[in-house]
Amino acid sequence: MTAENFCGTSSTAILTVTASSKVLGSVTGSEEVCPGATEIYTASDVLGATSYTWSYSGTGATINGATNTKEIQVEYSDAATSGAWTVYATLDCGNTNSLVKNITINPLTTLDDSASNIPTSICSGPFIQNLIFDNTLKSLDWSRANTPGISIASNSGTRLNINDTLVNETGSDIVVTYNLD
Repeated sequence: MTAENFCGTSSTAILTVTASSKVLGSVTGSEEVCPGATEIYTASDVLGATSYTWSYSGTGATINGATNTKEIQVEYSDAATSGAWTVYATLDCGNTNSLVKNITINPLTTLDDSASNIPTSICSGPFIQNLIFDNTLKSLDWSRANTPGISIASNSGTRLNINDTLVNETGSDIVVTYNLD
């Protein structure tokens, strides 16, 4: 750039100007969330951003710590509902575009008496019992405490079947209780 007046033309000077992008490129973080989970969401860097604004359309999501940064830590309550995070960056020259990240809150698996094939009695000896539930259960922790009259001590497992040996050493029926977690 040069300046000119009645005395002549100046020498050339260079003026550097940075044009900030008003485009927010991406948001990273989990889209499928379990109730009670804590997740981190991060918006892409925007040169010259002075703050970021986050909002959630569902319920039960709380930002832990600073709420106006490009990265937030979110705690979802046990009663959280699905929704969407919306974020935009603020610059001295205005706001960027808004980005939306849809969030699905997956239900917690619950154990109840809905297993369709639990026997009411079995014969003494080894057995394997597959447990069939009408939900999305993928794994199961089970345990059995020591039971008087049963020769094998306590037992436990981590699959959707109970694989155990119950040897009744008495002449009477014995009730054995399994804890399902």
